[in-house]
Amino acid sequence: MIGNKNKATFLLGLVSVGFFISYPFQHTFIGGLVAGGCGAAMIGGLADWFAVSALFRRPLGIPFRTGIVPRNREKIFQSLVYMVENQLLMKENIKSRLNEYDVASTLVQIMLEHGGKNIVKRMAYSFIRDMITQVKPQQLGNMIDEIIKNTIYKTKVALYMIDGAEWLIKNRYDDKVINFLIAQCLLLVDHQQTKTLFAEYSLAVRQRYEQGKTRRTWFNKWLNLSTEEVGTIGQQALRATLTAMQDDQHAKRQQLKSWLQQWLVAKRTDSVFQGKLEKWVHQVLNQIDVAQYVTHYIAEFRAGALMNNRQTVKWLELSINQFDIIMADFAQDEQNRGQFNQVVKSMLSQWLDNYHQEIGKMVMESLNKFTDVMLVEFIESKVGNDLQMIRINGSVVGGLVGMVLYIMTFWL
Repeated sequence: MIGNKNKATFLLGLVSVGFFISYPFQHTFIGGLVAGGCGAAMIGGLADWFAVSALFRRPLGIPFRTGIVPRNREKIFQSLVYMVENQLLMKENIKSRLNEYDVASTLVQIMLEHGGKNIVKRMAYSFIRDMITQVKPQQLGNMIDEIIKNTIYKTKVALYMIDGAEWLIKNRYDDKVINFLIAQCLLLVDHQQTKTLFAEYSLAVRQRYEQGKTRRTWFNKWLNLSTEEVGTIGQQALRATLTAMQDDQHAKRQQLKSWLQQWLVAKRTDSVFQGKLEKWVHQVLNQIDVAQYVTHYIAEFRAGALMNNRQTVKWLELSINQFDIIMADFAQDEQNRGQFNQVVKSMLSQWLDNYHQEIGKMVMESLNKFTDVMLVEFIESKVGNDLQMIRINGSVVGGLVGMVLYIMTFWL
């Protein structure tokens, strides 16, 4: 297919030949009409050829007002960046479109219907396999130690701990904690040492009560209770109370839960308590060599995994099965999907606020890769064929105008 550039060049050559052939006969009407039309067409074609060529290069080596595109490349790039950043990909438009999307439903659809789960599983398998074979326990342990400590030092841990405790209560994990503590206390109550502690405590109470007074001494003898019997009674009473508190509706258990809730509410605004808790957490953290524990655990896990690949595969299957359960629950839980949408959109919106200007930078970096020659070739490949129509139109319109003018002036 012949392009417009070849057509324009052929037309310019045709009218030029026509002008030179008809020029000797310009004194006749036909010869003058052809010469006037071809001459005007030739001038119009040459002028438009110069104009189109001057956009990209220096026609005939003329430097004045030529090579417009290469000479103004920075202005062109800045305009393109401004258009992309502030018109095509304007921050408000992106946020508006983002709010229209249901990110959670899209994620569920990709995971469950388009093989996303299998991709995640393969990635997880490859990651775990590479981690086991290539990880350096000491290096990873030191890195985790630094991340954990720096994060805790820079974070208001007290508020997060209070939030965590409130979340546990809200989701009824407090009952599980209380049941666990009661079970452990029952084990301690049945221990012989507990009975001895009750006996020693009762003896101390009796001695403080008597204080050398004869009547109180005779009263205690009249009760005729040995310290061992008192210890047994106390042990049995405490066991009975703890056993009764295993009932979720027990009054003392409810009082304990109510007190705990009120205590957490009060501590949320207690800056003194929060400061002490922060200080205690930092002291405990300073005494713990996290890197040593993590390194030891990673080294043991790595050695076991390398020796028994089946164990690694089994552990991976358990993780993947748990992932399947989480995705199935997520797909059915509209509330969790709504919360997920809010979190993701909030994070993306904040990221957009902080890094929207990076769009312009990326566009500019891509544009700066173009040399002057590449830029000219790129623009010509997109609009060059249409620009050549200017040359064709110049020759055609010029020729028509030339003939009209000749006819209008022929009889003057």
